[in-house]
Amino acid sequence: MVTTNLSVCFHTQKIAECKDFYVNNLDAVVTFDSEWYIVLHVDKLKQFSLCFMTPQDETPLYGKGGVTLNFMVNDVDKVYNELVEVKKLQPIRDLISNPWGDRSFILSDPLGNRLYVYSEIEPSDEYKNCIK
Repeated sequence: MVTTNLSVCFHTQKIAECKDFYVNNLDAVVTFDSEWYIVLHVDKLKQFSLCFMTPQDETPLYGKGGVTLNFMVNDVDKVYNELVEVKKLQPIRDLISNPWGDRSFILSDPLGNRLYVYSEIEPSDEYKNCIK
């Protein structure tokens, strides 16, 4: 799998506090904000980002806590085939297109961390205003 970007997503009820802390103290820039999920770039080249998500329910995507590693790839369908069909890894959520602007699937590592593997697609109108 060739990764073009990797970010860490922390699951927390303190999104506003985290946003304020990183923006006001570490000069982070908000690049996506849907209130329940935010992306902060922490460098001028926008190569490194931190994500914060409010737990929504018990689904594999949202979980109650922990960490999700977001792996951006050029062709998520190809990577899904390589990892799930060829290497026989068991996804905890199959490949789907999401309204916030990605096509993704989710795996779990031996520690229980979620691995969110995705490629960007056009977001729905509902999420277009979230992109900063």
